[in-house]
Amino acid sequence: MHGELMDPTEILINEVKKHPCLYEPAHKDFKNNFQRGETWKLIAEMLGQDCETAKNRWKNLKDSYMKYKKCQSTDSRYLSKMYRKYKNWPWRRQMDFLDGASSSIEAETLKNDTAESSDDFYFPPMTISPLTFEAQAEPISTPKKKKKSNETSSIDKVINYLEKSESFDAVDHLFLSYAHTFKTFSVVRQASLKVELANMFAKAEVDEFHEKEISEK
Repeated sequence: MHGELMDPTEILINEVKKHPCLYEPAHKDFKNNFQRGETWKLIAEMLGQDCETAKNRWKNLKDSYMKYKKCQSTDSRYLSKMYRKYKNWPWRRQMDFLDGASSSIEAETLKNDTAESSDDFYFPPMTISPLTFEAQAEPISTPKKKKKSNETSSIDKVINYLEKSESFDAVDHLFLSYAHTFKTFSVVRQASLKVELANMFAKAEVDEFHEKEISEK
């Protein structure tokens, strides 16, 4: 409405939108640092801020928009609380002009978010056969109460099962070799590896799920 004061954030978005050299990789001045710098000076002056403040504010808006986009394309079950709060991000409509340049911007945002990426997703517990992870339930005996036992350890059971299997392929042999190596590690290192492996397989399952979803669309 005419005469109504605009929010500084809205002014910033509108001004950046007028200058594709600040966000469109295909623009002739996108890599022209001088031109971009002069443009930021104009925008900062309009906002009554210094250039660094204006640029940092824009970077935060851009990153937030990419998080909003990720919310729309990812099953909410696999998003952390940090990402879920962007589901109804208030500036999503004003920022949709970035969609044409989103590939480049998203790549930059993902690079910046690497440090926090481990918190982006929640990985549900894996569905693992009792045989494979039976070792997880095996009690850790203390040095004082260590007893000799003729029973085969859970890991040995896995190896024996694999060695007796008649339908072997390259993957079976690979994991069998890993199992032999795994047995040489300390109990603490084995426990740590179990957690790491569970997380790796869970992430792979999630990635596989999303790739199938995309290919079926």
